[in-house]
Amino acid sequence: MGLKHILVTFFSTFLIFTAFGIAHSDYNLEEDKLRQIFYIEDEIARLNDLIFINDTKIKLYTEELENLKAELKNLNEFISFSKDSASFNIDEYESELKDINNFKTNLDKLKSGYRERLIWLYKNGSIIEQELLFSSKNFNEFYSRLKYLNKLSELRKRNLDHILRSEYILNQKKEMQKLSLTKRKEYFQEKKDQSSELNEKIYSIEAEMNKIRELTSDYMKLIDERKSLIATINKRIQFIKEPFIYKINQVVDYPDTNFEYLKGKLILPVNSVDIINSFGTYINPETFTISQSNGITVSISQNSEVKVVASGTIEDILYTHILGDIIIVNHGNGYRTVYGSTKPVGIVKGINVKAGDVIGWTQSSGYGQSFHFELWIGKEPVDPIFWFRRG
Repeated sequence: MGLKHILVTFFSTFLIFTAFGIAHSDYNLEEDKLRQIFYIEDEIARLNDLIFINDTKIKLYTEELENLKAELKNLNEFISFSKDSASFNIDEYESELKDINNFKTNLDKLKSGYRERLIWLYKNGSIIEQELLFSSKNFNEFYSRLKYLNKLSELRKRNLDHILRSEYILNQKKEMQKLSLTKRKEYFQEKKDQSSELNEKIYSIEAEMNKIRELTSDYMKLIDERKSLIATINKRIQFIKEPFIYKINQVVDYPDTNFEYLKGKLILPVNSVDIINSFGTYINPETFTISQSNGITVSISQNSEVKVVASGTIEDILYTHILGDIIIVNHGNGYRTVYGSTKPVGIVKGINVKAGDVIGWTQSSGYGQSFHFELWIGKEPVDPIFWFRRG
């Protein structure tokens, strides 16, 4: 929105809404914009909280996934290692038992060597690693040594995984030794079923993690959009060289009469005169598309009061993607008013309301923090600007 458009908007609204007389409420443009920024920053904080929650979920799922994949790897290796064991007959028992004992001996040696290595690392490892890093002569050497230590750490982890996997296979082989041939086949099939279940669980967790990552990406895009909106509002505030304060008469001083006699007398539904979309055809300055507006849209901070402009009946409460919640009030004789971007408060469909009653609070919608108002006579929308009092 250019400076020229801003000045035209303000001067036009000034001519229409400048107050004459008493019992007026102040509309301060700068204060309203600062309130809008406050609500946007609050939304950004809530989005950041959601991102933190999602990051925590991802970490927990990652740990669970690592454990499940390790369990699956052990299980599949056992299945591969023991695929012929289920059909062993009793004559081969001694040979199999000997293989298990040899396996156990090799495992014990592996564990013993790893235990000694851990003790040595506990006593000397961190000191030596620090000396290795900080004795580097330049950054390239430091980086190369750091990569070496990381690979060494990965190697230690692989050795530990190998020990745990070998121990798992040994224990499973022992369990199978205790079983009859029939039970062995059942036991072996049970392990294959467990492998399938683990695969399904891993797939399910990975799918859930992808959903969470997509949500986080959406939240981050929203945060960027909100930050951009704050920057736009701040630029708008910079154009205000001195306070723009409007006196708006919000006192209902007209009787409950036929709506057709209230032209030029209606109170404003909200305490704002900052029009961002006027009635009729307009061109979007960003997309250059031609659109038709059946009412007017004003910029106003969310959670501001929305008042019904004349007595009537709540005909409907709807929701649209662009305008959010919408309240329709029937004033009789074909006259209806529409209140968009309005969260209903204390009303339900079918109840009667009087002019000046608060029927909701403004919301944030597709137009940002705003309020949309329409006036219909029968099936035709009319420009509501001429129905509001001029002071």
